Amino acid sequence: ITPAEGIHVFERALQIALPELLISTVSLTDYLQQQKTHREVKQLSFIANKDINVEQAVVTTESLEGKIINIWSDHFNQNDIDVHTDFFTLGDSIDAIQILEHINKTLDIKLASGALMDFPTIQKLTAHIESLNQKLTPAKEAPGLITQLKSASAKAKKIFLVHPVGGTTYFYRALADAFTNDTAVYAIHAQGINDDLPPLTSIDAMVSRYLREIRRIQPHGPYIFGGASFGGVVVFEMAQQLNKQGEKVELIFMIDTPNPLTITDVTEEDYEIMAGSLVDNFADKETLNAMIATLRNMGEEQRYEYVSNQLRDRMGTGDSTTQTPTAAAVPADSQYLKTLMTIHQINNAAMLRYKPGVYQGQAMYFRPSQKSLDHLGLHMDLDWQPHVQNLIISHTIHGNHFTMNEGQGAIMIAHHLEKYLFTSNEKNIIAEALE
Repeated sequence: ITPAEGIHVFERALQIALPELLISTVSLTDYLQQQKTHREVKQLSFIANKDINVEQAVVTTESLEGKIINIWSDHFNQNDIDVHTDFFTLGDSIDAIQILEHINKTLDIKLASGALMDFPTIQKLTAHIESLNQKLTPAKEAPGLITQLKSASAKAKKIFLVHPVGGTTYFYRALADAFTNDTAVYAIHAQGINDDLPPLTSIDAMVSRYLREIRRIQPHGPYIFGGASFGGVVVFEMAQQLNKQGEKVELIFMIDTPNPLTITDVTEEDYEIMAGSLVDNFADKETLNAMIATLRNMGEEQRYEYVSNQLRDRMGTGDSTTQTPTAAAVPADSQYLKTLMTIHQINNAAMLRYKPGVYQGQAMYFRPSQKSLDHLGLHMDLDWQPHVQNLIISHTIHGNHFTMNEGQGAIMIAHHLEKYLFTSNEKNIIAEALE
């Protein structure tokens, strides 16, 4: 923008009573639409390039690829899908859950819930399924618990995101997509989500396993770790242990993460957790308490079957206004729902037992503008400051504990991280922390 335009924008900014502004030559709404258009163009390019330097395999309806194409085509009501189409140019985590459930039933297999994150095209997914049938490990399968959400050059900075209390990482894709610089983004899901291993029951056990996985990708620092809610507690301890080992941690960031020493009212019963997945507004206590009472009075099997059917019905409506943050991350399968509830309760207990020390490095904290859960405050960054030697750089993101990770919230989080990682120096880091 020109100097005159800059003065005009500055004067307008002074008149707006908001804690934070992002000045841009285009609106965020336009930006989101441009991103959507870019994905559509990328998808169409697969079709346009079919006859240009690309040898296409013959796909019949009887082949494995043909069956998966039919499932995708029926779900999205599109007839231009081919083996190279990237799933995430078509749908989101809710679509992934439904399609994987359909594939599992049609092919009588058991794909992990994160299969489409690791193998987003039909060609890659088919190769993965064939390797499972042959009891081989796919050559390009993500190591262990880690899924790569955004690829980048070999010299790019790497960001590792740790799962929240539920153990899954689907919702981090919005944040990964929001980075504009050369940045590789990886997500770590909980042990027991996509395998037959028992869930890890302590923060120390999680840190030990996760660091082993991370070192397979990045043997040495400087490291960048982030986590939403419970995930922030894990990355705090990861950074502590790496510092003791002499490794450098460039930054840790926490997204509305509670300090275990300052919270006591944490949901423990499975019916309370599941009730939260079936209400549209946590502030509506009457509806929430009525749902808790309904589920509490059911037997265990009846309760899981009821919630699974409710989530399946919500997914089937296609109405995003009825899909709560928890519902969007939970497959409509009663057995898998039991696994997630077990992991949720184990992680809650692990968090409450954890005693944070004092971190010697730099931390960034993203707090919500709206309250959603009774035991979570709006300024929990203040609870962490006694445990961080440097001033915590804090930013308020529009939304609540859940919605701040979506849409414009994810864009703003990525914006602040990129500003720090790619443009900051010691002087303006201190200034930003003091804001």
